[in-house]
Amino acid sequence: MSENYYLGRKVKEKTFVEAKSRIIQPDEELIGVIKGRMTRGARKRGEKGDYIKGLLVMTDKRAIFYVKQTFGRYDEVVFPYEQINSVYSHKGIIGDRVDIAAMTDSVTIDYVPKGDGQVAVEKINEMMSKAKSPQVVVQSSEPSASIPEQIEKLADLKEKGVLTEEEFEKKKADLLEKM
Repeated sequence: MSENYYLGRKVKEKTFVEAKSRIIQPDEELIGVIKGRMTRGARKRGEKGDYIKGLLVMTDKRAIFYVKQTFGRYDEVVFPYEQINSVYSHKGIIGDRVDIAAMTDSVTIDYVPKGDGQVAVEKINEMMSKAKSPQVVVQSSEPSASIPEQIEKLADLKEKGVLTEEEFEKKKADLLEKM
């Protein structure tokens, strides 16, 4: 894991280290961390829901809202990038707000320090595009034998009795069509 990530303003070192050790898996790379307050349960704009203070931790595979609880417990809301439909940042008077809409859940993270919301949206959008773009794997292989060489190999197999005359003629015709 490289140590090149964005650490948002007002993120407490102790909470960050604790979150990092608990929720980031060995095969993940940390991209950024911001502080905020997540709202869940509100169905309409202006309606009150449950407010939970925590950290939005972004890795190369998922976004996680981490909430430290009492007695060493913690809670997390996980958003794999493949499942996020949209993410937006809004600038407010007190701070930024980040809205994450996913297939399974939608949350609002407000009271984000100014500027951190936009950084989080940029990082999440970057990871979403990487996660949703098809991965092209290029395999190098040894150059195949030329068609005359392949016909010679087929003739050897026919002489050894591995191929019948009919099988040999069919394979030979297929190869000659490719020339």
